[in-house]
Amino acid sequence: MLDLDFARDLVMTGVIFGAAAFVWAGWGQERPPEGVTWRVVLVVLQAAGLVLVSFVGIHFLPLAFVFGQPIMVLAAVLVAAAGIAALLLPWKVAAPSFWCGILAGPIFLGPGAIALVPALAALGGKLSRRAPGGSPSPTR
Repeated sequence: MLDLDFARDLVMTGVIFGAAAFVWAGWGQERPPEGVTWRVVLVVLQAAGLVLVSFVGIHFLPLAFVFGQPIMVLAAVLVAAAGIAALLLPWKVAAPSFWCGILAGPIFLGPGAIALVPALAALGGKLSRRAPGGSPSPTR
């Protein structure tokens, strides 16, 4: 049922399912049956999904070693600083969730782009163009 040879894949799988649980239970909040019970159940499901997602979100430092990517250490430090700043910024202007999004969004994009550029360059030599019909085109 699970391939235990690649721990990082299992971590990401857990995060993906956690995000899905959070989102789908959130959609369920739109118009549940009357009463508070179903809303509480949905919130518990969302919280459980967030726990799975936050395992990776909070634990970039250990993931730096799992993935062998030191840039994740930088992301861990910067995201932690953004979270602290979000709690200290004025709540009357905007909710802490806004501050987290506006501060952490660029932090995630920065290392993501830094990692993507050399990855695409490395893959460039390994990708072949596909001819119409899906078969690989001949290489020259």
